[in-house]
Amino acid sequence: MKRYLNLSLLLLLMIGSCKVKQLQFKRINISDNKYGLECSYFKGTIFTEKYPFPEYLVFNSSVTFWTPSNLEISDIENKLSQRIHKLSKNNPFNGVNDCPKIHKNLNNYYRQYVSFINNKGDKIIQISFFWDKNKTRYNLNEDYMEIFDGCSYYWRINYNIDTGEFFGLSINGIA
Repeated sequence: MKRYLNLSLLLLLMIGSCKVKQLQFKRINISDNKYGLECSYFKGTIFTEKYPFPEYLVFNSSVTFWTPSNLEISDIENKLSQRIHKLSKNNPFNGVNDCPKIHKNLNNYYRQYVSFINNKGDKIIQISFFWDKNKTRYNLNEDYMEIFDGCSYYWRINYNIDTGEFFGLSINGIA
Protein backbone atom coordinates (compact mmCIF):
# COMPACT_ATOMS: atom_id res chain seq x y z
CA MET A 1 0.00 0.00 0.00
CA LYS A 2 2.83 2.37 0.89
CA ARG A 3 4.52 1.65 -2.45
CA TYR A 4 1.27 2.44 -4.32
CA LEU A 5 0.93 5.71 -2.40
CA ASN A 6 4.55 6.68 -3.21
CA LEU A 7 4.02 5.95 -6.92
CA SER A 8 0.81 7.97 -6.91
CA LEU A 9 2.54 10.96 -5.29
CA LEU A 10 5.42 10.73 -7.75
CA LEU A 11 3.00 10.68 -10.68
CA LEU A 12 1.14 13.72 -9.33
CA LEU A 13 4.40 15.62 -8.92
CA MET A 14 5.44 14.79 -12.48
CA ILE A 15 2.11 15.90 -13.92
CA GLY A 16 2.13 19.09 -11.86
CA SER A 17 5.64 20.00 -12.97
CA CYS A 18 4.59 19.83 -16.64
CA LYS A 19 2.04 22.59 -16.22
CA VAL A 20 2.99 25.70 -18.18
CA LYS A 21 3.26 28.81 -16.06
CA GLN A 22 0.74 31.54 -16.81
CA LEU A 23 2.35 34.70 -18.13
CA GLN A 24 2.05 37.71 -15.90
CA PHE A 25 1.14 40.87 -17.78
CA LYS A 26 -0.78 44.06 -17.28
CA ARG A 27 -3.86 44.69 -19.43
CA ILE A 28 -4.55 48.41 -19.84
CA ASN A 29 -7.92 49.70 -21.02
CA ILE A 30 -7.07 52.18 -23.80
CA SER A 31 -10.57 52.62 -25.22
CA ASP A 32 -13.67 50.53 -25.82
CA ASN A 33 -12.01 49.04 -28.92
CA LYS A 34 -8.47 48.20 -27.76
CA TYR A 35 -6.39 47.17 -24.77
CA GLY A 36 -2.71 47.67 -24.14
CA LEU A 37 -0.69 44.69 -22.98
CA GLU A 38 2.55 44.96 -21.02
CA CYS A 39 4.73 42.09 -19.93
CA SER A 40 8.28 42.06 -18.59
CA TYR A 41 9.60 41.17 -22.05
CA PHE A 42 7.08 42.46 -24.60
CA LYS A 43 4.19 44.82 -25.15
CA GLY A 44 1.29 44.84 -27.54
CA THR A 45 -2.24 45.85 -28.43
CA ILE A 46 -5.36 43.68 -28.31
CA PHE A 47 -8.14 44.84 -30.63
CA THR A 48 -11.65 44.18 -29.35
CA GLU A 49 -14.67 43.19 -31.39
CA LYS A 50 -15.60 46.92 -31.49
CA TYR A 51 -12.45 48.03 -33.33
CA PRO A 52 -13.17 49.67 -36.74
CA PHE A 53 -11.00 47.41 -38.90
CA PRO A 54 -10.19 48.51 -42.47
CA GLU A 55 -12.70 47.32 -45.07
CA TYR A 56 -10.13 45.18 -46.87
CA LEU A 57 -9.67 43.18 -43.66
CA VAL A 58 -13.40 42.67 -43.23
CA PHE A 59 -13.77 41.08 -46.66
CA ASN A 60 -16.83 39.12 -45.57
CA SER A 61 -19.72 40.75 -43.72
CA SER A 62 -20.22 37.54 -41.75
CA VAL A 63 -16.81 37.84 -40.06
CA THR A 64 -17.26 37.98 -36.31
CA PHE A 65 -14.57 39.54 -34.16
CA TRP A 66 -14.11 38.79 -30.44
CA THR A 67 -11.80 39.78 -27.59
CA PRO A 68 -9.34 37.21 -26.18
CA SER A 69 -8.94 36.74 -22.43
CA ASN A 70 -5.71 37.13 -20.49
CA LEU A 71 -5.52 33.34 -20.13
CA GLU A 72 -5.85 32.85 -23.90
CA ILE A 73 -3.06 35.36 -24.61
CA SER A 74 -0.85 33.76 -21.97
CA ASP A 75 -1.47 30.29 -23.41
CA ILE A 76 -0.66 31.43 -26.95
CA GLU A 77 2.54 33.20 -25.91
CA ASN A 78 3.73 30.16 -23.94
CA LYS A 79 3.03 27.80 -26.84
CA LEU A 80 4.59 30.16 -29.37
CA SER A 81 7.82 30.41 -27.39
CA GLN A 82 7.99 26.59 -27.36
CA ARG A 83 7.15 26.11 -31.05
CA ILE A 84 8.46 29.12 -32.98
CA HIS A 85 11.86 27.63 -33.82
CA LYS A 86 10.30 24.62 -35.54
CA LEU A 87 7.65 26.76 -37.25
CA SER A 88 10.11 29.32 -38.65
CA LYS A 89 13.35 27.45 -39.30
CA ASN A 90 12.66 26.61 -42.97
CA ASN A 91 11.29 30.01 -43.97
CA PRO A 92 13.72 31.66 -46.43
CA PHE A 93 13.06 35.16 -45.02
CA ASN A 94 13.83 34.24 -41.40
CA GLY A 95 17.23 35.71 -40.58
CA VAL A 96 18.16 36.47 -44.19
CA ASN A 97 20.94 39.05 -44.65
CA ASP A 98 21.10 41.10 -41.44
CA CYS A 99 17.53 40.36 -40.39
CA PRO A 100 16.85 38.70 -37.00
CA LYS A 101 16.26 35.01 -36.40
CA ILE A 102 12.74 35.02 -34.99
CA HIS A 103 13.18 32.24 -32.42
CA LYS A 104 16.22 34.01 -30.93
CA ASN A 105 14.47 37.39 -30.74
CA LEU A 106 10.84 36.67 -29.84
CA ASN A 107 11.04 39.09 -26.91
CA ASN A 108 12.09 41.95 -29.20
CA TYR A 109 8.77 42.33 -30.99
CA TYR A 110 5.74 44.51 -30.32
CA ARG A 111 2.53 42.50 -30.97
CA GLN A 112 -0.96 43.20 -32.29
CA TYR A 113 -3.73 40.66 -31.64
CA VAL A 114 -6.78 40.42 -33.93
CA SER A 115 -9.34 37.77 -32.98
CA PHE A 116 -12.07 36.48 -35.26
CA ILE A 117 -14.22 33.43 -35.90
CA ASN A 118 -13.47 31.67 -39.18
CA ASN A 119 -16.00 30.12 -41.59
CA LYS A 120 -15.76 26.77 -39.72
CA GLY A 121 -16.70 28.46 -36.43
CA ASP A 122 -13.18 28.20 -34.96
CA LYS A 123 -11.80 31.01 -32.82
CA ILE A 124 -8.65 32.38 -34.48
CA ILE A 125 -6.14 34.91 -33.19
CA GLN A 126 -3.87 36.56 -35.73
CA ILE A 127 -0.74 37.98 -34.12
CA SER A 128 1.36 40.51 -36.00
CA PHE A 129 4.93 41.14 -34.84
CA PHE A 130 6.86 44.39 -35.30
CA TRP A 131 10.55 44.75 -34.44
CA ASP A 132 10.97 46.86 -31.29
CA LYS A 133 14.16 45.72 -29.60
CA ASN A 134 14.31 48.70 -27.22
CA LYS A 135 10.54 48.67 -26.47
CA THR A 136 10.28 52.34 -27.47
CA ARG A 137 9.18 52.40 -31.10
CA TYR A 138 5.51 51.48 -30.64
CA ASN A 139 3.04 52.53 -27.97
CA LEU A 140 0.05 50.63 -26.63
CA ASN A 141 -2.40 52.95 -28.38
CA GLU A 142 -1.24 52.00 -31.91
CA ASP A 143 -3.91 51.46 -34.53
CA TYR A 144 -4.01 48.33 -36.65
CA MET A 145 -0.95 48.23 -38.92
CA GLU A 146 0.31 46.22 -41.83
CA ILE A 147 3.90 46.54 -43.01
CA PHE A 148 5.20 45.15 -46.27
CA ASP A 149 8.86 44.28 -46.76
CA GLY A 150 11.39 44.25 -43.97
CA CYS A 151 12.13 40.50 -43.79
CA SER A 152 11.86 38.98 -40.31
CA TYR A 153 11.62 42.39 -38.68
CA TYR A 154 7.89 42.08 -39.47
CA TRP A 155 5.86 38.89 -39.50
CA ARG A 156 2.55 37.35 -38.47
CA ILE A 157 1.08 34.03 -37.48
CA ASN A 158 -2.39 32.66 -36.75
CA TYR A 159 -3.42 30.50 -33.80
CA ASN A 160 -6.55 28.35 -33.67
CA ILE A 161 -7.87 28.41 -30.09
CA ASP A 162 -10.08 25.37 -30.74
CA THR A 163 -7.37 23.08 -32.15
CA GLY A 164 -4.35 24.55 -30.32
CA GLU A 165 -2.43 24.83 -33.60
CA PHE A 166 -0.43 27.62 -35.20
CA PHE A 167 -0.78 28.14 -38.96
CA GLY A 168 -0.17 30.69 -41.70
CA LEU A 169 3.26 31.95 -40.65
CA SER A 170 4.07 34.85 -42.96
CA ILE A 171 7.45 36.55 -42.77
CA ASN A 172 7.85 39.70 -44.85
CA GLY A 173 10.11 39.61 -47.87
CA ILE A 174 12.84 41.98 -49.00
CA ALA A 175 12.49 44.41 -51.91
